[in-house]
Formats: sequence, C-alpha cells, structure tokens
Amino acid sequence: MNSYFDKPLPQRSSKPVILAVDGTPDNLTVLNELLSGTYHVKVANGGARALQIAARQPLPVLILLNIMMPEMD
Repeated sequence: MNSYFDKPLPQRSSKPVILAVDGTPDNLTVLNELLSGTYHVKVANGGARALQIAARQPLPVLILLNIMMPEMD
C-alpha cells in the first residue's frame, strides 16, 4: 500500500542557504566567493527577485541585503 509515509524524504543540502541581495553585481560576486565554501549562496539583484527566491525551498537561514535598492527598498 502506497501512502504519504512510504515516500522517501527529499534530500537536504549539506550546506545552509544564504540569500545575498544587492543591485551591484560585483558585490554579489564577492559575497558568493567569500561564503560559498560554507554556505549554499543564492543571489538576487533586486527586491522582487529576492522575495521570489526567499519563498522557495530550501528556505534561506540568513538574508544579506543592501537596504538602498532600485525599485524596492
């Protein structure tokens, strides 16, 4: 009998997820290079895109963002 409980659990990333949000591509590159050894780094170059990424699994454990963003602060 197949039930919900017979399904395997989804695999989890071994690294916690951090979301970096900045309108300057160079800043995102630096953050990614500094943090990617320890964390799975997701990046967004705007507020709207950051909200989309932040709502997806696996959820970020930390969001680093520039508070002065074009279009959405």
